[in-house]
Amino acid sequence: MVNKLLISYLFIVALVSAALAGTMGVLVAGVYVPPAWQHIGYDAIAGSPRFITIERDVEVGADHGWEEASISLSFELITRHDPTIYAVRRNMDKLHSEIAEGLAQRSPEEFVGSEGRRRLVADILRLTNDALMAEGEPARVEAVQFLSLQLEVDSAVVAEK
Repeated sequence: MVNKLLISYLFIVALVSAALAGTMGVLVAGVYVPPAWQHIGYDAIAGSPRFITIERDVEVGADHGWEEASISLSFELITRHDPTIYAVRRNMDKLHSEIAEGLAQRSPEEFVGSEGRRRLVADILRLTNDALMAEGEPARVEAVQFLSLQLEVDSAVVAEK
């Protein structure tokens, strides 16, 4: 009697688990659209910003000629242009190296303070769009959002300038 009860209990648990897994699979696969979202068409979201996270931190330091400073940053590129998303993903390694090399061309002290942050954003936008266009890719990166930013500059060097 106990075995039959245990088997029927396990059977019911298996059925419920399968039903939930099927429902979750449909949700994840994108087949199911909740009724509250059905009125939203593709046109409504087509112009919304997309965030592309750069896969690893960009680091500039002694190996790039910055002897008394270093910068490490992780960020997302923001665009509303679908072809740019695919271009960034295809050229992620090239973008990473181009941004690091481009930032190394500047003096580390140029990135200090709020004006320095604006200069850093402008440089990343310019370097990203230039690198994509050099590869013959569409380039419409509109903004940069920092996830982390660590800038270490020798205070004596900053005070001199």
